[in-house]
Amino acid sequence: MAGHALPKSPVTIDRNTHPGLRPEFYRTLLASEIYILVPRRPDRTRFVPAGSELLVIEWLRPDGVYIVPFFTSLNTLRKGAPDATSAAPFMVRELFTVLPDRPMHLNPHCEFGREFAPIEIQMLLSQGMIGRADKFSQEEYRHTVVDAVMDPPDETISALITLYSRTPMVEAAYLVRVSRPSSDMPSTLLIALELDAIGEESEIVLSSSAIIGDTYRGEELVDLAFIKHNPVMWDEVRRLARPFYDRSWGGRLSTTESGGRA
Repeated sequence: MAGHALPKSPVTIDRNTHPGLRPEFYRTLLASEIYILVPRRPDRTRFVPAGSELLVIEWLRPDGVYIVPFFTSLNTLRKGAPDATSAAPFMVRELFTVLPDRPMHLNPHCEFGREFAPIEIQMLLSQGMIGRADKFSQEEYRHTVVDAVMDPPDETISALITLYSRTPMVEAAYLVRVSRPSSDMPSTLLIALELDAIGEESEIVLSSSAIIGDTYRGEELVDLAFIKHNPVMWDEVRRLARPFYDRSWGGRLSTTESGGRA
């Protein structure tokens, strides 16, 4: 086993297991150094370009699929692979780049682990997050009925509150239900965000998408919009619904019984 000691890993258990912290976990993981099992120790001073061959030890799952194990520290490596004879440090982003089509398992046989399918690895490489941002739009909803949501998806809202409370650019967040009376289309849960002038909207879209994909189990579509894109409509949204997150509160869930037409 390599004698190189990792610094204290910034990849924490809570960020991996708490849905609201998972976007932060993904960002931290991509910038982290980990250990991989190798048949022989490579020259650590040699740069491994993307697409080149990297010799790693793979494990066979009971379902017959080979996975690449990797570990956040020597301690988790010793717990998860006590019989390992050789390991090498590697940056996560470089590992994903060299082996983008291989299933991987973070900290296998440890209390807190995480499997990554190839599609998830490719999402992390391309957008830094696991989630499909294309499910969100910036459509201006016209001729719609906007109602309060009396049955909010509690797990999703709780996770979003955690995310937004750790995202300084988010000032407030609302949840409403939008429907079109003249259409057969199902209603949509709309998350409306009020941002300050600092920050990139794309980062919020990706992080929110990751959380919704992890936690939402309902049948309605979920969309995300930014209040500044349609201020007239959002004056009505503010009148009908109280925010479920407001920076001045420190974050809490709130509901309203009002409804109306926007």
